[in-house]
Amino acid sequence: MDRPGAVIHSTFATALCLGLAGVLVPSCKEGPPPLGEALVIVDTDAPVPLLASRLRIDFYSAEGAWFESRDVAAPDPKDWPVSFSVYLPEGTPSRSVTVRLRAYAEGKTRDYLGERFVSRTEERELVPRRLVVAGVDETPRSEPQPLLTIDRLVRLSLEPGTVGSARVVLRGECFGTMADLAAGTSCVATENVREPLAPFALDPDMTRPTTSEQGGFGKAEPCEGAPREGEVCVPGGVFVFGNASEYGREELSGVPERVAKVSAFYMDRFETTVARWRTLNAGLPFSREPVIRNEGPLDATSRDERDRRLCSASDSPRGREDYALTCVVWRMARSLCRAAEGDLPTEVQWEYAAQAAGRATETPYPWGHEEPSCSRVVYGRFGGGLGRAECVDAGPGPQPVDAAARADGDVSPLGIVGLGGGVSELTRDALFGFDSPCWRANGLRDPSCSAEASEAHARRGGSWSSNAATVGATSKVGTGAAESGPQVGFRCVRVGSSLAGGGPR
Repeated sequence: MDRPGAVIHSTFATALCLGLAGVLVPSCKEGPPPLGEALVIVDTDAPVPLLASRLRIDFYSAEGAWFESRDVAAPDPKDWPVSFSVYLPEGTPSRSVTVRLRAYAEGKTRDYLGERFVSRTEERELVPRRLVVAGVDETPRSEPQPLLTIDRLVRLSLEPGTVGSARVVLRGECFGTMADLAAGTSCVATENVREPLAPFALDPDMTRPTTSEQGGFGKAEPCEGAPREGEVCVPGGVFVFGNASEYGREELSGVPERVAKVSAFYMDRFETTVARWRTLNAGLPFSREPVIRNEGPLDATSRDERDRRLCSASDSPRGREDYALTCVVWRMARSLCRAAEGDLPTEVQWEYAAQAAGRATETPYPWGHEEPSCSRVVYGRFGGGLGRAECVDAGPGPQPVDAAARADGDVSPLGIVGLGGGVSELTRDALFGFDSPCWRANGLRDPSCSAEASEAHARRGGSWSSNAATVGATSKVGTGAAESGPQVGFRCVRVGSSLAGGGPR
C-alpha cells in the first residue's frame, strides 16, 4: 500500500484500518471492539496478476461526499482476499458509507479529469468531483481504465455496538461495466447489468478467509472435438486485447484496451499454402476475385514488393507448394476458409493466439520476450526497401511456411508457426479503431468488428518484406478489400466440432 496506516495482517490478507471520518490508526483494533465496525473482505475470481493486481478503494458519505481514497498493491495471488476495516469513532451515531471497489492490473490507468461515467456506447458529461481532506486537495492523479476494471459499489450501515464482516467478490464478468455513482448502481455478477445499491448485510463472523476464488473467470476452456491434420487447439481464456503503445494512430490505434473472453478454437499451425489452396479451390464455384498467378520463378531480386513475380500461386506446381498463398484478396481468402468449413480469424482470436494463449503472462512477441532476429523470424528479406533488407543474407524474398518451425524459431508456446513473420495475415474484422462504435458495442465474449462489405480489413503480423517493428504480437495494418500482394496471406480457424479449418497442406 502506498500510504502509512496500512498493515499486513497475515500472508493471505492485506488489512486497512480507516476511521469513518478519515482518521488513520496504526493497525486494526486489537483491544475492545469499536462501537461499530465493518470488516470488508474483498476477493475476486479474475486471474491474478494478469487482470487484477491492484485494488482502488474510495469512500463516500451518505450525502455523496468523497472523503478518502486508497490504492492497494496486491500482485501476489496470496494477497487475496484483501481486507480492511471501516469503523465508527467513539461517540459517533449511526452512519452509512458507500465504498467503491475497483480491481485492475498494474499500470492500467488513465488521467483523472473528474468523474466520467462511460457505458459501452457513450460517455456522460464530466463531473468535476474532487477529494478534499482538511482543506487540502488529495485527488488521485489517475484512475483505473473502465474497460480493464471490475467496478463495484457497496453500501455499509454502521451501528454503534454492531460488528460484522462484509464479504464481496469482484466478478470478472463485470470487467468493463463501470459503476454509476450518480445513479447508485454497479455490476454485481452480470456483464452490462447494474444493480441498485442496498445496505450490505453484515456477517457476525469476522474470520478472514485463507482461500480465494481467483482464476475462476477466464479459466481455460478446452476445444470441442479433436483437431484435424495441421490444426492446433487454442484453449479459451481471457487476456487484455489491444496495445497502449499504439495510441493515436486512428484506425490502427491499439486503444482503448479491453478485457476479452475468448472461446476455444482451432487454428492452422501454418499459413495457408499453395498446396492447400489447390485442394480448397477445387471445391469453389467460379470466383470474380481469382488468385493472381505467377507462372515463372519467384524473383527474389525484384525491387517492387508488389511485383506479381513474387506471387506464389501458379496453375501447375512450380516448386512453391509449401509457400504461403499470396496475392489473394480478402473475399477470396475468406471463401477458401469457408470452403474448409472454417473462417478467417478475428483480430481477438489472432492476437490471443499470438500474445497470451499457452502462457501465464502476455508476451510482446508470439514466441515470447526475446527480440526478433534473422535466424528466428522471416522478416527483412526485401532487398528493394530501405531498412527492410537486414535479413536478406538469411535468404531473400518469400520463404516456405515452415522456415521458422524450430524450437528457437517463430513458434508460439502452443506450436503455431509464423505469427510474427512470413506473410502478414488477413483477419475477419473490418479496419476500424478500437474506439469506434463497431468495437465499443461489443461485450466481453469474443468481441469482433466483422463487416464483409467493408472497404478495408485488418491484417496482423509482419512479413518477409517488412521490418522488425512489425513482428510483434499486436502489430496491425490494413488492406483494402480489393488489394492483394506478395507479402499478404492468411490462415484459417475453426470453432466447434462441426466445422473444419484444418486439413492437409
